[in-house]
Amino acid sequence: MSRHQRPLLAKAAILFLAGCLVTPLHAQETISPASPSEPNQETTAPPTTPATTTTDPCADLRDQVNKLQAEQQKKPANHHHKKKTLKKKGHNNGKAKSAKRHASTRAVKKSANGKPASRSVNCSGAMPMKEVRDILGTTRNLSGRNLNCLDFTGYDLKGVNFSGASMIKTICARANMEDTNLERANLTDADLTGSTLHLSRLAATTFTRAKLDGALWTDRRPCAPGSIGACRDTFQPQPTTSK
Repeated sequence: MSRHQRPLLAKAAILFLAGCLVTPLHAQETISPASPSEPNQETTAPPTTPATTTTDPCADLRDQVNKLQAEQQKKPANHHHKKKTLKKKGHNNGKAKSAKRHASTRAVKKSANGKPASRSVNCSGAMPMKEVRDILGTTRNLSGRNLNCLDFTGYDLKGVNFSGASMIKTICARANMEDTNLERANLTDADLTGSTLHLSRLAATTFTRAKLDGALWTDRRPCAPGSIGACRDTFQPQPTTSK
């Protein structure tokens, strides 16, 4: 018996005992004593009283007890069903969270194993082109600036200080970058096709995946077509054969 059944069943038992242990009073038939017979007189029978039917006082209480027992037997079943449903929902939520954790863990492991990371670059934080043009018309100092994704196609950038600047995916095709300072600049995925880099300073400059097709290198050496990440010589020496 569960703790939810005990109070109601105890109350029902008290009502049952209170109603059924008291002995009901039954109707008693009263018979008047016979008068002494007198000589030469006939005795008359006492009047009969109609029979009274007695009802069982415990019948209603039994019905109430049976109803309470039936209701209490239904409630634990419903409670158990709700508890089971909640437990199932919590189990499903736990499985979803566990799957999400495993997915993030796999992504971290994949990155740690040296897989190629996403090349998407946030260009929204780049310096506005209007401000860049203002600086190019005065100090020409863009050191340490965020110049990601800006388009300098055909610009005259001679002598500009780009040291430490972020120039990821910046387009400098056919730009004059002679005598520029590109030390520690990040030119990852930049387009330098046909640009001039004569006398430019390139100490610790990053050219990862940068396009250098047809660019004029610091020593006036032209870069061969297909130069990606580094300037390849257009003239490839033929191997000498011994006679």
